[in-house]
Parts: sequence; structure tokens; C-alpha cells
Amino acid sequence: MLSETDDVDDPVSEMMKSVLDGHIVLSRGLAEQGWFPAIDVPRSLSRMAALLQDEGQRAVAQDAVAALAAYEASRTLIESGIYLAGASAELDRAIDKRPGLAHFLRQARDEPADSPQAWSRLATVMDQIL
Repeated sequence: MLSETDDVDDPVSEMMKSVLDGHIVLSRGLAEQGWFPAIDVPRSLSRMAALLQDEGQRAVAQDAVAALAAYEASRTLIESGIYLAGASAELDRAIDKRPGLAHFLRQARDEPADSPQAWSRLATVMDQIL
């Protein structure tokens, strides 16, 4: 489903999210930063993912999503210089992982990646072993 605006809480989007197995949220802001595909990972959802991933993959994916969400929730504090390192171990880790996750999530149009390769790269970014 493609929404006319970036508002995923509009009534039509809400109704569609309730009946679909998942949704991918594309971000105009990420696209403007040159991300391809411009998927807003923390705001996207797959109800089938748990059935398609093994336990290790699920743990790596949850860790990555949590780091991205923590960074986004505190983006203003981080980018304005108000956040002081050491105030939150979770946020410190999110800040540390952000460059690797950003690189992982940007894919060149001519850069295919098979599933095992992608999972291995994500696990490396998150300092985990699959």
C-alpha cells in the first residue's frame, strides 16, 4: 500500500495495516538522504517474519530494529549535541551501531544480496554470530 503522505496513522493506512500481513514504510526523508531502498525499518512490520526467521536471525533483527528506534527517538538530542555519552548504555550502543546499520541498509541498485549473505552482514554489524 502506498500512502499519499508520510502519515501512517491516517484512517485508510490504519485500516489497511489491520488487514495486511505486514507493511513497508517508505520514508521521504531517507530517500532525500540517498538511501535505497528508503525503508523506515522501525516503522515497518511483518507478521510473518517470526515464521520465516530462525531464532538467531530473529535476535539479530530485533537488536537492529531496537538500535534504529532508539537512535530515532533521540535524534534531536544527539544531533544537537545535548546528549552526553554515558547517560544511556542503550543509546550509546545505538549511536555506535548507527553508521554500520546505515551502510547495511543502503543498497546500490546493482548490488544484489542473497539472504544468507545479508543475514551474515547484519550479524557482523550488530556484533552477533548466527
